[in-house]
This record gives sequence, C-alpha cells and structure tokens, in this order.
Amino acid sequence: MPIGHKTSLVGVLLGLLLALGCSPKPVWHSLLPPEIGVGEFSGPGGEALTTELKRRESPKPLSGRTLILSGQTQFTHQTTKSQETVLTVTKKTGDQTSTQTIPLIVADAKFGASWSLVPVGSNQAQKTGQTEEVWRRSYGGYLAQEGVADATPEEPEKVRDNLLAKSLAALIVAELGPDHTPYNLAKAYDQQSVEAAQLVSQGHWDEAAKIWREILEDNPNYAPALYNLALYHERSGQLGEAWKYYRLAYRSYDDLARREALTRTTDIMFRLGRPPWLWDHYFYSY
Repeated sequence: MPIGHKTSLVGVLLGLLLALGCSPKPVWHSLLPPEIGVGEFSGPGGEALTTELKRRESPKPLSGRTLILSGQTQFTHQTTKSQETVLTVTKKTGDQTSTQTIPLIVADAKFGASWSLVPVGSNQAQKTGQTEEVWRRSYGGYLAQEGVADATPEEPEKVRDNLLAKSLAALIVAELGPDHTPYNLAKAYDQQSVEAAQLVSQGHWDEAAKIWREILEDNPNYAPALYNLALYHERSGQLGEAWKYYRLAYRSYDDLARREALTRTTDIMFRLGRPPWLWDHYFYSY
C-alpha cells in the first residue's frame, strides 16, 4: 500500500476514535467508570481538581454519559513554628553583617471535596460523598541546614493545586471507580483460595490475609494473592505495604492482575508524594 494511503487510513481511524469520544487516555492511573462524566468543582483549588478528574474520565461509551460528578471544595492551611530548633543564616553586605534565624516550620494542609453524582437531566443526586486528603511537610530549622528541606514553605496555593488535587482525585476515583473485590480464581481443589474468598464475603479480611500469605509461601509469584494482600493493606491505610504488593503483583505478569495493580500502585505513589515515573527508585524487597 502506498505511504500516502497508509497515512490517510491512520487519519481516518484517529478521526473515528475522536468522533466516538475514544481519545487516548493515560494508562498510568485508574479511570472513572465509563458512565461518569466530570462537571465542575467550585471553591479553592476546584479548577485544579476538575482538571485532574477530567483526565481520569474513561473513553466515552456509545450510549453517552449517564452520571455527572461535581461538587464543592474546601482548603485549609496552617503553619506551626518551633523556636527550639532554628537555622541561623549570616549575610554580609559590604561592611555590614546581618543575622537571620529561621525556625523549624511544620505546614499542615487539608483539601476536601463534597461531591455528588447526578443523573443527566435530573436534579436528584444518586450518590453523595465527602473525600479529604491531609498533607504535612516540615521546612527550615535543622532540616534546611542539612539540605533536606527548603528554608521556607511553598505557597499554600501551590501545595493545593500541584499536590493535593492529584491526590484527592486519586481518592475520589478509588471510591467511585476501581472494583474493591479481591480477585477470586478459586477452584474446587484449591481449598485455601476457596476459604479466603468465603472469609472476605463475611468481612473477615484479617483471616483471609493470613491465608494469602500462606499461599505466597508456596508460590511467591502468585499474582492474585499478591494483589489481594495489597488490597488488604490499602483498606487498612497501610499505603507503603499496599504499594509494595501491588508492585509485586504487577511484576508477576499475571494478565488479570497486571493492569489494575499498576494503576493502583501509581495512585498510591501520588498519595505518598512519590513521582510515579520514579517508582523503581523506591524498591521494597519481598
């Protein structure tokens, strides 16, 4: 086929994808269910949150969106100074010398969103919720002296827009998007997996986690057990452990667990403040 014809064919295919709302989406984070479209979030940082959530929309289904996600954001920021440990900076200008003391500063920020899912053409919310993310960082003092922190904190708006919007979007998507049901590949002859699945259905996650660990003692690369243990730690708020097991599930190359393990791993990296494109630099042995 002549090159010109190949180029035309590619252009036509891309045009059809765009016409159907199937524009390429990033694959390194979880997406909202296809039926959910993102409206507007008002309030401080609302524009940044709206942008992040729009990036997490799934390709538009042929039947269109049936639910619209929108809401109101809240942002609070507070700094606490400690006079116990300070960094002393001496500056010399000409013949004059000045000394400045920079205290250790702890900056706390909370970014929250009240959201609702409203069916298209309706004023009645199908589901409502409140999601919050808390961020803390230390500056100045001995941290700055050791070169591991800045002497002054970032502007609250920069914190809100650059970090918390991504993290809060990940939390909202995790609540509305990914399925929190463990992978169940249990067969009749696999009594351990059958028992674990039954325990989860009864809400006994701790007991199920013990079984998944026993399974991994015999088969350390069994992706469903790795994924389910990661899910267990995420539900328990142990994001570091969850990230470790999601990463191992992804590296096990199980077709069923690989994509979801990668998307969850990357979302947790955002929540831990670690750039997802550097995730191999944070290695946990197993």
